[in-house]
Amino acid sequence: MEADSNGEEIAGPAYLFKRAVMASLWNAHDKSTKEIMVEFYQHLKDGKMSKAEALQQAKLTQIKKSLHHFYWSPFILIGDGS
Repeated sequence: MEADSNGEEIAGPAYLFKRAVMASLWNAHDKSTKEIMVEFYQHLKDGKMSKAEALQQAKLTQIKKSLHHFYWSPFILIGDGS
């Protein structure tokens, strides 16, 4: 362990739930994953949406493209989505 460590790296799940972690419920398709992630991070970069809203909007874009839910639905946020 590094001397300047504050212990957060071993805090476990309680630490993670204070932050949002994106997870996939199953193996995801590469192309649709890339599209969702690019849009998600673009919304965050713009600073006008919360993490939850950014993920929702990225999923809605996939729905508008008439993609099957298999491609966009595995992604979830765990923790604080604000």
